[in-house]
Amino acid sequence: MNIIRNLLAFVLVAVALEVRAGTLKPEDWFMGALAIRDDRDHDWKVNLGAGAFYAPDGSGSEDYTVFPLPLIDAEYRDTIFFSTARGFGYNALRRSNLKAGFRITIDYGRDAGASTRTKTLKDVDAAPEIGMFLEGYGGPFRTKLDLRQAVGGHDGVIASADIARAARMSEDIVLLVGGKLTAANATYMDSYYGVPRNNRTLTRYSPDTGLHDVAFYLAIVTLFDRNWYLSYDVRYSQLLGPAADSPAVAKSGQGYLGLTIGYRF
Repeated sequence: MNIIRNLLAFVLVAVALEVRAGTLKPEDWFMGALAIRDDRDHDWKVNLGAGAFYAPDGSGSEDYTVFPLPLIDAEYRDTIFFSTARGFGYNALRRSNLKAGFRITIDYGRDAGASTRTKTLKDVDAAPEIGMFLEGYGGPFRTKLDLRQAVGGHDGVIASADIARAARMSEDIVLLVGGKLTAANATYMDSYYGVPRNNRTLTRYSPDTGLHDVAFYLAIVTLFDRNWYLSYDVRYSQLLGPAADSPAVAKSGQGYLGLTIGYRF
């Protein structure tokens, strides 16, 4: 019980730090750890990990911080899953090379005061997002499509398409290379990148619906045995269109470095 309480306390503290910073992107940051497919015939498949990520303080920020972040990812009979990265969801379609379903994730909002550029703007409250997803595998390629609608917070709609290729470099090392394109509607864009008329620091700006960013990532996963692994992650994200043009953005191109150690059972 003490171990469980300490683990929960660690999760709450880590998430609280990320909420304050407004930059929590666990599904993107844990790309290597989440990409490992577990083909064992178990009712429960659990992936526990701890990561450290050198990442921007927020979207469009030029300041970087090291963020600690836990990974708890559990799935029951390939049907229901709970994850600090993927959210809570249900796989309605379950095949060996295709999954589709519904899930609830969290957008952790933005603390406008965390960045010099956005300190005169409004905070964006944390809020749940309700969405659906499709994930397919064909040979070494993996494709993911995702659509989410926030309930509160930014109140917007976000859609993304992700394609990646995995290659086994040796018996113990797996390489994952991929890219992700994200788009959002005007409501989302305005919440994070809009500037109201009465702002005395930044020029008024009302962004439209459009592409949000394109990202390229690389993960190297070392498998020590069937359970323990270590993932090195590198990511570069480039804001596009309405997001990149916002006066609230100090730097449209951002890099990420991550290291995760985990245990699967």
